[in-house]
Amino acid sequence: MVTIRDIYAQRAAEMALAQSELRFHMAFDGNVAPMTVTNLEDRITAVNDSFCAMVGYSREELMGKDSKIFTYPEDVGITEESHRRALFGEADQNRYISDTCARTSAVIFVEVSRTPARDEEGKLLYFVFSERDITEERATSALNCRTRRCTTRSRDWPTVPYSWTDCPKPTPGSLDKVEPVPCS
Repeated sequence: MVTIRDIYAQRAAEMALAQSELRFHMAFDGNVAPMTVTNLEDRITAVNDSFCAMVGYSREELMGKDSKIFTYPEDVGITEESHRRALFGEADQNRYISDTCARTSAVIFVEVSRTPARDEEGKLLYFVFSERDITEERATSALNCRTRRCTTRSRDWPTVPYSWTDCPKPTPGSLDKVEPVPCS
């Protein structure tokens, strides 16, 4: 008995997958936008160099950590709600503005985009985050607003930056906690 197996289709599928993975890694690792990948428990499984530079931690320090550790305490609810909505399929993509505490004790205003990654059957696999530092935009907006003698003030676009206070530097081992870094 002779068995003939057509390996052309299998080989083509393997090559297509390898090319797809290469494109993703080139877009992710080489992106100037800070990016992270988290698992379904919201723990970091991948980060690019831009994200490491923004928050001041190395890739090794970030792997496996809860993504909320960088979130300003007042904004933890926003992050948790985004995660909940994504897990339960209430929103295919979430976008929100959050304050991020960096290792340098700076508070960074960040526009966050959370996108779920799904398999062919639609099963949720992980999340891809793309972030954009909007600190300068907000400062410019606040300055322009004061210049025009604007009197309205809101949590989203304050006339005076409301959280330009410094975050305390994390203590050794504080990245191991699930709670966010406490900012004052």
